[in-house]
Amino acid sequence: METIMAESSYEAALRSVETLHPADQLRLVGELTERLSLRRASGACRSILELRGMGKEVWSGVDPDQYVDRERSSWKNGESALTARRLGWTAPR
Repeated sequence: METIMAESSYEAALRSVETLHPADQLRLVGELTERLSLRRASGACRSILELRGMGKEVWSGVDPDQYVDRERSSWKNGESALTARRLGWTAPR
């Protein structure tokens, strides 16, 4: 039995581009470059690393181990967020 692998969309696009006249290939490269440059300039391409450190002041003075222990305890005991709040187990603000 022969296994036929599906052609990726990238490979299909590449194969299609190869059939174009060289001048049309260059035109396509130019248009794609312009589109990607505009998208990048608009901020569409961002890094998750840009978020590093944001909101850290909210957790200032909070012991992470104690906070996690309280949260886990509330889950195990089936306590609602309201009950946890009454007990003073709220997230820092």
